Amino acid sequence: MKKNIFKYSFIFPVMLGVLFLSCCETDFPDETIICCTSIEGDPIDWSSWTPPWHPGGLSEEIQLRIRQDYLDKLHDEGVLLNLTTDDVSIIGYYGTYISLAGTDSVVVMMEDGRNWVPNQRDVAVADFYLFRYKNDNSILAWNEGQFYSLPVAWELDIVRRLRDWDRIFNLHNGFSIETEERIWGDYMDWRQLAGNPVSQYAQTAVRFNYLGTFNEWAVTYITFGPPNVGMDPQPFFVDGIVFRYMGFGDHIVVWKDGQIYEFRDAYNQDILSFRNMQWIGYYFFPTINEKPQ
Repeated sequence: MKKNIFKYSFIFPVMLGVLFLSCCETDFPDETIICCTSIEGDPIDWSSWTPPWHPGGLSEEIQLRIRQDYLDKLHDEGVLLNLTTDDVSIIGYYGTYISLAGTDSVVVMMEDGRNWVPNQRDVAVADFYLFRYKNDNSILAWNEGQFYSLPVAWELDIVRRLRDWDRIFNLHNGFSIETEERIWGDYMDWRQLAGNPVSQYAQTAVRFNYLGTFNEWAVTYITFGPPNVGMDPQPFFVDGIVFRYMGFGDHIVVWKDGQIYEFRDAYNQDILSFRNMQWIGYYFFPTINEKPQ
């Protein structure tokens, strides 16, 4: 089913763009959000980024099984034959999701002691997610004792739901589940006050794609599932920067401490600078907008 949905991918903006792994933090009530850009909107040094740990946690038994299977994988590949399970570790946990076959897929980042050398890499998953890594460590999906890279996990439906892929992407980008829930609640209130409430169907289909934090405002693309069949979304422009929503009712919103603006309104009110808009446009629609210099 997922592959059929994405036969309409030509009308998707490549809105997820490049991950902004960074070392800046902005304190919000009850939590911390990763700042992904400088005040002027340029990507900043992401070398101190660390993998997230899903709040659901992993049992000690599952962690040991994952470490043992990862060690077996290394030995099968003929590398690091002298290592034991004490030498490999899980340094990031992105959640447990359901595969198309109905089995659990645990999404993790592993460390085996050899991947510390800085090596910035971008790994694409479908046309919608571009994962940025700071070294040779990568996110893997562990399912039934086997490890899958994210591109392979996508093709084999090791992680089935689009919503789950969004969550993996957002967690990697520093966008917490708690923040997502707060923005969603404020967004529904914002739509209600505008006389355009979110339908019950849309509430079950909503997806979040985090585009970064600018001047302490989190920028998020909120969409409601696959594009409307037969719809040809028209691009719109903000001072020459191209944007396009993939479905009716979608928004790019700017949020901080319960306040929400549509991103064009935020720009007109000087909450976002032109430089911010250039980077948002590039990450949202990199096939059209040029990377800011």
